[in-house]
Amino acid sequence: GTVNVATVSVSDSEVLLGGFDAEYGNAQSGVINISTQEGGDRFAGELSFQTDDYGAPDRTYNNFDRVSLGVGGPLPVRNLNYYVSVQGTWSDTYLATRSNREVTSVLDFINIRERQDNEIQIQGKLSWRPGPNYKLTAEILDTNRKWENYSHTFSREGFVQTRLDTIPDTGQIITRYGAFSERQEGPEWLYYNAADHTPRNQNTFTTYKAVWNHTLSRGTFYSLKLSQTSYAFASAVNGQLPWEYEARYPDQYRDRINFRTNDYFASNGDYSSYSDQATTVWTLKTDWTSEIGTHKMKTGFTVAYNDLENFAIAYPNRINSEGNIGLIRSDYHVFNTEGSFYIQDRWEHEGMVINAGIRYDVFSVGNQLDASEVENLIRDQWSPRVGIAYPISDRDVFSFHYGRFSQIPDRSFIYENRGSSVQVRGNPNLENQTTVSYQAALQHMFTEDVFGQFTVYFKDIFGLLTAEQVSSGDSPNLVNQYVNKDYASSRGFEVSLTKRFTKNFAGELSYTYGVATGVASDPNIQQQVDFLYLPISEQPLDWDQRHTFAANATIGQPGTRAMD
Repeated sequence: GTVNVATVSVSDSEVLLGGFDAEYGNAQSGVINISTQEGGDRFAGELSFQTDDYGAPDRTYNNFDRVSLGVGGPLPVRNLNYYVSVQGTWSDTYLATRSNREVTSVLDFINIRERQDNEIQIQGKLSWRPGPNYKLTAEILDTNRKWENYSHTFSREGFVQTRLDTIPDTGQIITRYGAFSERQEGPEWLYYNAADHTPRNQNTFTTYKAVWNHTLSRGTFYSLKLSQTSYAFASAVNGQLPWEYEARYPDQYRDRINFRTNDYFASNGDYSSYSDQATTVWTLKTDWTSEIGTHKMKTGFTVAYNDLENFAIAYPNRINSEGNIGLIRSDYHVFNTEGSFYIQDRWEHEGMVINAGIRYDVFSVGNQLDASEVENLIRDQWSPRVGIAYPISDRDVFSFHYGRFSQIPDRSFIYENRGSSVQVRGNPNLENQTTVSYQAALQHMFTEDVFGQFTVYFKDIFGLLTAEQVSSGDSPNLVNQYVNKDYASSRGFEVSLTKRFTKNFAGELSYTYGVATGVASDPNIQQQVDFLYLPISEQPLDWDQRHTFAANATIGQPGTRAMD
């Protein structure tokens, strides 16, 4: 799962695209750094309310409301500050459903009804400076979200014709369903709101983090970070357990009285999916920085331990070939460790800057899997990166960056159970997906506050995943399994013009032309379209966006808050 940080708790954010340094790993295209708020030496707070409700039922778009509150300041303990925030967001989204939701009563006369998407985010942070060269922070981030997804198949509300029938062989009495109507045609016509039979989703994301910063001398300092992150996701229809589902696929979409084909919409039963997932990650990370003359050295390492649990089934009232509930069933609980080390050096000399580094990543699949299935229990990869920038005139700067970036495949592709009840089984021998990137840029300063840049880039992406049929043990049957086989590439250029903030105004214009091609956009494409073989030539990918125009402006008065 991913964290969704409340806007009120964000102090600063940074987006790194392309040539980022060796300290950033397990990413191929970009990194987003988010810094959260800290309390200052004086009490300060912020309260805001956002809505799209303009006072009349026909003048609200998505029934969206957001309340944000953040306060911080000093505590009675010397040099100890705090910051706490809470943000609630409620919306019926742009694809609203007709489901009946829970209503909470407050003070016996205020009724609050849940909306289609409900999210509460809480943040708390303590920062303590025991000395001029020391700082300790402790923080908790917690997000709880409940929501429903719109399903067009389950969007009808009305009455369905029913009839009791007896199975001749067993004498069992069952209900057969027939035509659908917006009104009750007779006593045998029963009310059915399809949206009430779709899953209610809930996820909880919690992070506990402690960070120690210590400055040893001028230009030399280090940080030590320890965190525990947990993520839980549950999806079920009306809180039912799998064996409680009433799902008669494909008869949910069929007139079962006369066995005529119904027109696509469900007229009875529950949406055929159930999911329960939990992830816990413990992380230890340290970074050391030291300036030695014109060199700025940085090094560090990270160690992580993952506890991953997944239980997801489709068609929960059916029994698969292995005798378990769920026609398609994903069920595993695994543990694994991973780590990384990097070292980099930034050297400046007479206007020229050289930034070189190397990163080492190591990953273990753990010991839960059968040893006969695992070729390499531990796999590693080196990722060199180098960048150079130097002035070619008093107004022009040329820069170049080469980097190798790797990313561990999503763990479901590795650990998906290898029984016959899954569509595509996992592969514990998958290698990292790797990107080799080249980027060059020329920057020109037109005036003291206006400059332009022209950038070209090219990326080769290896080891992308696809599903192919492989043999399994002594069985003559072939099974679908994920493998590193696909290839992709992207290339293009960007032209931008930027004005720094002067005379109360700043702005930027940019145009990007890009081409992204590869074998396939989806690892499961071979199963979805029944390809016997994958394409032998590169095709435009789903994220192939040829032309992008962007413009932004900032107008502000120094000493006041800027408006974008």
